[in-house]
Amino acid sequence: MKKKFLPIALAAALVVALLLTGCASRQSTDESTGNEAGTATLAAGIDLTSEGLKIGFSAGNMDSNAVLWEKGIQQGLASYSNIQVTTFDAGGSGETQVQQFEEMINQGYNAIIVNALDTSALASVTTEAEKNGIKVIHINVGPDSTHTGGISNSSWNLGVTVANDVMAKMPSAKCVAIGPPVSMQAVVQGVTAFEETLKAGGDSYQFLENQAGDWSTENANELARNLLTKYNNDIDVIFCHSDQMALGAAQAVEAAGLSGKIKIYGADGLQEALTYIKEGKMEGTVYCDAVQQGTTAAQFALYALATGIDGSTLEATPDIVAPSFIIDSSSVDEYLK
Repeated sequence: MKKKFLPIALAAALVVALLLTGCASRQSTDESTGNEAGTATLAAGIDLTSEGLKIGFSAGNMDSNAVLWEKGIQQGLASYSNIQVTTFDAGGSGETQVQQFEEMINQGYNAIIVNALDTSALASVTTEAEKNGIKVIHINVGPDSTHTGGISNSSWNLGVTVANDVMAKMPSAKCVAIGPPVSMQAVVQGVTAFEETLKAGGDSYQFLENQAGDWSTENANELARNLLTKYNNDIDVIFCHSDQMALGAAQAVEAAGLSGKIKIYGADGLQEALTYIKEGKMEGTVYCDAVQQGTTAAQFALYALATGIDGSTLEATPDIVAPSFIIDSSSVDEYLK
């Protein structure tokens, strides 16, 4: 496992380094021609060991993933006794998360690591944070405005990975999806990728519909029951955009006496989902090492602080894609704790 995920942090540093080099080159060129318009200037980096620093982690919900991200962040910053790390739990409220950003700006934090709930609502306050020298690093879902960077489990790759696994295991399938809220356009791409990949596999694979969930087990349970009723249980695959939702779908399928007959897929590699896979209640989960994501986000923040790079020097937010793969019954024992 370690060999698969350690390169993420190096990739983050290399991408930022390339972007930094590009900004410096543009500045040098403009200066040589005497043209000051549009030049990109970098704020001075700081000595990471010479002063007290504050880094905040704003979690949309303090769920199982957020706990692992927090652990990774702590590991990534463990060598710096002068860095104070504070975790903020938005409790599922986009408004609360905005208020947390404002609080961190007012208190002079040096960096914010965030899993965004409402990407548009966070845009302006993220821009304000960056203008105040605060580096904003996202995990999986980031604010709409350009910011320092992020590490993400690609939503598009998630959909492709599940669809390919379905087609590798089944000669034909009728599939439905329980996706993220429709407002999260970047994440909804996972359902689109699932549908398009199935269509490319031929007429044997049908995508019936997607129902937008709210990330909760309870809501996904209700949606799955509705889908089973609507299609008279004639469904082969339910693809859920998170393990929390997959657990709810699996519970609905079990209540209908169809466990093992309808394949349930999730994402995140939560221990509860791994147990369901072991028991035959779920087919698989797309796993991304959440602890390593947190560590990479922390190292990204340190790199940005040391070099002075921030969103104002970038044309777009650099996003490192974390590797992911399917865990199913053939490999679940490796990951069950």
